[in-house]
Amino acid sequence: MQKFKRIMAWVGIILLVGMYVLTLVFALMKSELAYTLFRASVACTILVPVVLYACTLMGRLAKKDEKEDSEKS
Repeated sequence: MQKFKRIMAWVGIILLVGMYVLTLVFALMKSELAYTLFRASVACTILVPVVLYACTLMGRLAKKDEKEDSEKS
């Protein structure tokens, strides 16, 4: 479980840093598509931590279920 949390943390860090860089790039672009890309980047910046938290929560719940199953046997 600890390894899973570390992997998810690194994935989150990489994704968020990438999204912050892309948000800056899209904000500075002078293109018709830049505003749409900027909005998508900001949305992903919010959604990525939520999804990662959900993944760690599901992992924690799965671990709890495994522990309860082993106690019943």
